[in-house]
Amino acid sequence: MAKRKPMEPATNVAPETAVGPLPGILAAAAAAFLSLAFLKLGTPSVMDDRVTAPTNLAQAIFESWPMTAGLVALVAVAALAWLVRFDESSLRDRAPIPCAVFWLPAVWLAWQFVAALDTVSPKLTRPTLFHFAATTACFYLGCQVLGRLPRLNGFRLTLLGGFCLMLLTGLEQHFGGLEATREYFYSQPGLVEMIQRENPDFLVKLASNRIWGSLFYPNAFAGGILLLLPLALAFVWSLTEDRFETSARWVLVVLVATPALGCLYWTGSKTGLLLALLQGIVALAHLPIPKKIKLATGGVFLAVGLAGFFLVFADYFKGGARSLGARAGYWSVAVATFKSNPLTGTGPGTFMVPYSELKSEDAEMARLAHNDYLEQASDSGLVGFVSFIAFVWSSLYLLYRKSRRAGSWEFFLIWLGLAGWSLQIGMEFSLYIPGLAWPAFILFGLLWGLPEKPNAIDTAETQD
Repeated sequence: MAKRKPMEPATNVAPETAVGPLPGILAAAAAAFLSLAFLKLGTPSVMDDRVTAPTNLAQAIFESWPMTAGLVALVAVAALAWLVRFDESSLRDRAPIPCAVFWLPAVWLAWQFVAALDTVSPKLTRPTLFHFAATTACFYLGCQVLGRLPRLNGFRLTLLGGFCLMLLTGLEQHFGGLEATREYFYSQPGLVEMIQRENPDFLVKLASNRIWGSLFYPNAFAGGILLLLPLALAFVWSLTEDRFETSARWVLVVLVATPALGCLYWTGSKTGLLLALLQGIVALAHLPIPKKIKLATGGVFLAVGLAGFFLVFADYFKGGARSLGARAGYWSVAVATFKSNPLTGTGPGTFMVPYSELKSEDAEMARLAHNDYLEQASDSGLVGFVSFIAFVWSSLYLLYRKSRRAGSWEFFLIWLGLAGWSLQIGMEFSLYIPGLAWPAFILFGLLWGLPEKPNAIDTAETQD
């Protein structure tokens, strides 16, 4: 069998025609929108009613924003995208997308509205529908416009800056921010009582040393790092091409990777750490080095990683892995709910309703199933479950093949982040968090929209 050519970094490809400023503005605006999402829209859609609009500058900087702010920003970006798309000469040729894959998000969204007709809680379903509509719009924005832009450095630079800000929030929490917040809250009895009444989950987070950055809770922060770290490292490498020596570029890569991996560790997410280890091994397997070196290095990497994992979390496993046991309870209720309502489920975002009725008396309450695939079955029935899982995993499979044909490390690393996110949602509820679902779907669209040829993603020199 012929030996497959290893992937190579993208080379410089000059744009075929001169374009105006709008495509570059759109690229930066789309990345700013995504940065807004994972910096300010980290609350699940089913809890959006608990988030109030900021009333002063301090709240705007340090607190989460309601989902409405993100929807308004998305409309603005979509309007700008429409202006860009109006002039087809400013876009690359359309990339081929399998018809089934292209329409699956639309089918999934349409069925959410069908399932909503029989919802057990309109209050929970309404914001979820808005969120899912925005999620689907992000995919089509990515594949129809963003992936066809001739220049993406504005997108790279802005999104990289947003990711670094997200890491800074986590670092600040670990290096004193959490302790300072605890001291302040516990010195205000009235404030503690109010939070206990209105948002008791926040006090649970505050009592732990696990960091959550700008997202809802530690495991969500871990999901954001899994999704965005490979992309961020690829962008650092692309942005510094022909500007720095190779050794300096590696220093910059390390300067981004080190705090990101530190934040991932401080989230305390077991799934996140294991998936990051898997991402590292997959990346290693694609390096253009001899197979024997790959196997030896990968074996050592895996052995050391697993040994460290079980050493760090030894007490967790000795204590019976309570969080895993709790998830088993959530999942059993989701399966039972699907069996009872196989056509339309109980309505988008309504898992907590059947769970409150079916859970054991000693089980803690949960709003979401901690498995987005099973929750799709529970909330919207068979069509919602099949269309969602078919879109995610057919995209991963076909985009991986496309990455091999493109031969671009940047394309592959974006894919690797999406693969990590898609695996993690089997243990979490990232699909219901705008700050994670919107970036994931726009990145799926971006990869589908990129032309199917080598060096699909432009590099730094083409932007000068």
